[in-house]
Amino acid sequence: DEYGDDDYLEGNSDMFGNTKSSGDNEKYYSKEFGLQVLHLGSAMKNPEAVGLLLNGLGPMCPVREFSLTSNNIGSEGVHQIVDFLQGKDIPKNSKIKQVMPYLDRLDLSNNRLGNEGLKKLTSAI
Repeated sequence: DEYGDDDYLEGNSDMFGNTKSSGDNEKYYSKEFGLQVLHLGSAMKNPEAVGLLLNGLGPMCPVREFSLTSNNIGSEGVHQIVDFLQGKDIPKNSKIKQVMPYLDRLDLSNNRLGNEGLKKLTSAI
């Protein structure tokens, strides 16, 4: 239509009307794997939201790049992330061998992780 809504709804443009190439879509979403990139900078109100988000995504989430920059999650948020990535809530008899198996990049910059949070994170990696 005259406002470009059809292109946006069909995924051919962004919400500002800029035309996207097919390569742009492949960077963020793959028909084979699903969601590839998830950036949630400055989106969390508290560290507990991190745990809720991760549990909602689930252990088999296909995300390759996960960014939680500038959310001030602190060491409490790091504990939730590490516990999730280590599969603390997965039953022992589960067929899941690895949590978020495609994750290549985790960006936690500007989150006031503190010494305790960094220690927990580095020991988990």
